[in-house]
Amino acid sequence: DHPIASSSSSQSIYYLDGDDWIATTTTYSSTSSSSETLRRVLTIPGKVPGDIITDLQRAGIIGDPYYELNWIHNSSLWNSNSSWTYQRNFSIPNNKLSSNDNASWLLVFDGVKMGARVSVNHKVIGIVKDQFLRYTFE
Repeated sequence: DHPIASSSSSQSIYYLDGDDWIATTTTYSSTSSSSETLRRVLTIPGKVPGDIITDLQRAGIIGDPYYELNWIHNSSLWNSNSSWTYQRNFSIPNNKLSSNDNASWLLVFDGVKMGARVSVNHKVIGIVKDQFLRYTFE
């Protein structure tokens, strides 16, 4: 795979991969004894590139997914009824922000699960539709 290369002197590249991501999901379930709905928030350390099943195993939430029936017993954590959010804080150095008013910034994703919504500062900047493509957002 070829890394992204800056095509102009006004572009800077910062890689956001690594193990300083946070993965979060919220699940809801009804109790059998009442009409209450229980809300459960689960937050674990995440790694990018990576996947939620490996992150769950690394966090000790699930055992080896390939061992016996672990895949079936734990599938509610990653099935179609659950939604995971990966987030990471990052900042751009002030000297890079003020050095050139024409500077552009690219956010590049390789191998993101299809159907992912990409946001920066709570603003949606794009949707990933195919996990086998590279997506670039400016």
